[in-house]
Formats: sequence, C-alpha cells, structure tokens
Amino acid sequence: MSELNSSQNQAGVNKPIKIFVIVLTIITFIAFVIFAFLLLNKIFSSSGTKSWDKQLLQVGDRLKNEGLREEAIAQYKQFLSGKKIDRAARAEVSYSIGTLYKEKGNCRQALVWFFQAELADAATSRKNNINSEIADCRRQLKITAPANSK
Repeated sequence: MSELNSSQNQAGVNKPIKIFVIVLTIITFIAFVIFAFLLLNKIFSSSGTKSWDKQLLQVGDRLKNEGLREEAIAQYKQFLSGKKIDRAARAEVSYSIGTLYKEKGNCRQALVWFFQAELADAATSRKNNINSEIADCRRQLKITAPANSK
C-alpha cells in the first residue's frame, strides 16, 4: 500500500484527470478568443457603418436636389448595398431611384426600382405613389398589366 501511495505522490494527479483539465483549458481559451474576436468585430463594424450609411443618403439627397441624377443613383445604390437596412428605408430609397430613372426618361429601369420598393415594404406610405408610377411607366412602355396584378 505504501508503494501505491508513493507512486501516486511521485506522479501527482492521475493522468486522465490531468488530460481532462488540459483539454478543458484549451477549449476555454479558444472560446474566449472567438468571443473576443466577435465582440471586437461587432464594435468596429457597426460603429462606422451606421453613420456612413446616413451620410450616403445625405449625399444622394443633395445630388438629387442639384439635379445630378446619375450621381444620386450611384450613392443610393451604394447605400442599398449595406448589410443591415430596414425594409422601410429600402422601400424609400428604391422609390427615389425609380423616380430618378423616370425623370431621366428610362421607365424600364424605373419599373425595376418601383417593383423593388413595392416588395420591400408593402405597408409603405408611398404605396399609392408607387402604384401610380408603375401604371404610368407601363403606359409609356405600352405594357399591359398582368391579370393577377394588384
């Protein structure tokens, strides 16, 4: 019995427990590194993009007011390429792009954006305006509305 006690004392903690503790420590360290990476990524990615997205809209609005339609469209499209844009904002910006294309006399492209605005937010306050613009572009392009159209 004293030989067994002396061999355990020489070895310290038995081997299976030692392996378990080491593996658990490694897993904990990896989980901590992943958590820290995700936290830092969220902090740095969300802080800069929200304010810049607003700036893209402001630049687009200013360009639109200056009569620079192509440039405004480019800014609005860049805004829409952002990751997290709510449906109401997507509908509003898509409608703006559609009106810019229509002002340029390009009803084909305008229809694309009016349809996107319509689908992005069915409850938009511009629903009547969107439907009116779609109908007007269809008339200009001599496109008849499908039978199951709203």
